[in-house]
Amino acid sequence: METQVNSLSDPDVNQSPVEMTENAFDHLDELRKWALVIALGGFVGTVVLFICGISMLIVPNSTPAAGFIHLMSGGYLFVAFISAVPMWFLWKAARHARKTVKLKLSSELETTFKNLKYHYICLGIFSLLSLITIIATVIAAVMSGLLTSIMQSPTV
Repeated sequence: METQVNSLSDPDVNQSPVEMTENAFDHLDELRKWALVIALGGFVGTVVLFICGISMLIVPNSTPAAGFIHLMSGGYLFVAFISAVPMWFLWKAARHARKTVKLKLSSELETTFKNLKYHYICLGIFSLLSLITIIATVIAAVMSGLLTSIMQSPTV
């Protein structure tokens, strides 16, 4: 099966394939450095969330709100796991970008872009889940307020 490089609707079909200039490699190297900083910061945040989640599990069951605290602990651990996944892909992209700049191999560049793609897919899914959770929480709060006001009205 033959891979088509340019689209048929592209008027400049006879152009040469994409090449990277030295400036492009410099920009990729700068991107790599910042991606590594962001990934490491994300990993630190993940570890903090994990430690908070584990420390909340230490609360004894005899404590008045132990069930709620243990439920929150599970939420912290879930968010820690979820937030580690995109940071892992970003870290891998930074690692492959370093190899791309050093060895100037197109296979490493392709792997860099693949890991960046997965990073952004994970961030998109995480953002959508967060938005859905916020909307569900607002709906639940409004419904709870309405039910409370109905239950407290003197006509019921």
